[in-house]
Amino acid sequence: MFGTQPCCFSKGCTSSLAHRPVRASPENLEFNPFSLILRNRKIIGSLVGGILETQEMLDHCGKHGITSDIEMIAPNQINLAYERTLKGDVKYRFVIDCAKF
Repeated sequence: MFGTQPCCFSKGCTSSLAHRPVRASPENLEFNPFSLILRNRKIIGSLVGGILETQEMLDHCGKHGITSDIEMIAPNQINLAYERTLKGDVKYRFVIDCAKF
């Protein structure tokens, strides 16, 4: 859900789910907290989306040849990669070469 949306949690407006997923929006989300409390409802959020959104993104990238730059590391370099990450000495995403386990 993007943009301004009515956030209705009254009896007639919700499914049987006890939570309502919300995506990032530049607008404030306004709701009556008692409609959540009295019906034992929750508002949850995720910056990465779910399985469906992830699959759509991967399909799109595959269709258009979009790839990421990586730095392949051996399993014995994991601690070094972590230390480099803490120091901010990372240019690409680390990928562990699992064939070397």
